[in-house]
Amino acid sequence: MSDKVIEAVLKAEEEAERIVSEASIQAEEIKRYQDTNYDENYNKIIMSCRIRAEELLKDAERMASDRVKKIMADCEDEIARLRALADKNLKNAVYMVLREIMESAGGVGREIS
Repeated sequence: MSDKVIEAVLKAEEEAERIVSEASIQAEEIKRYQDTNYDENYNKIIMSCRIRAEELLKDAERMASDRVKKIMADCEDEIARLRALADKNLKNAVYMVLREIMESAGGVGREIS
């Protein structure tokens, strides 16, 4: 039981440290904006949002490109597999036709190579 209490206290301390850290970061941002007027703050916030949006867009494009590359590779693999299967089926069909021709021509028992 005491282990659970200690664990809960440690988790609470970690959470408190995280909250204090985030608050410190926000306080620093507020402090930076304190010396400027409203328009400057607004413009800085807008510029920051634009930069972040551009970063997110680039990340999304990169992820989409990676996904497309993977899909294309999977498609190429599937096409190769299907071609191999088609070749095998075609060879089997040709073999069966040739065997039928040989049997009908009286060449029963001959091996087709």
